[in-house]
Amino acid sequence: MVSRSLEKMMLIALGLMMVVTVGVPVLMIGLDITGKVSRMEEAHRFADTLQGLVRVVDTGQLARTTSQVNVPGGVGVTVSGSTLEVTYSPQDTGPVTWTETYNHTLEVTGLTGPGQYEVTVVADADTIAVLFELRAP
Repeated sequence: MVSRSLEKMMLIALGLMMVVTVGVPVLMIGLDITGKVSRMEEAHRFADTLQGLVRVVDTGQLARTTSQVNVPGGVGVTVSGSTLEVTYSPQDTGPVTWTETYNHTLEVTGLTGPGQYEVTVVADADTIAVLFELRAP
C-alpha cells in the first residue's frame, strides 16, 4: 500500500519537475517575443502618426497642426531634403526604417530622445518645420 502511494507521489513530482523544466523557458521566450513585438508596434505607431501629421501639412489641408506623441526608446528621426525617415533600432536585431518623401523640404528640431512630446508641424513657404517639445513627466 505504501509503495503505491510513494510511487504515485514520485510520478507527480517527476511530472511537475518536467513541466517546470520545459514550461518556464518556453513561457519566458514567449514573453520576450511579445515584448519585442509590442515595442516594434509602438515605434510603428509613432512613425505613422508623425508621417501623417507631416502629410496633412504637406498636402495643404492644414498650415499648422499640433499633437501629443510618445517617442519610444530606440527611435530616431532623420531628414534628408524632403525625405523623412523614422528608424527603430532594437538592441538585438537590425534597424527598421519607415520612409516617406514629401513635396516640401523638411526640418526637424527638438527631438532629444525617448519621452512624451508635443509635436508641431508648420508650413513656411517651401519648408515644413517639425518641432518637438519635450513634455514634463
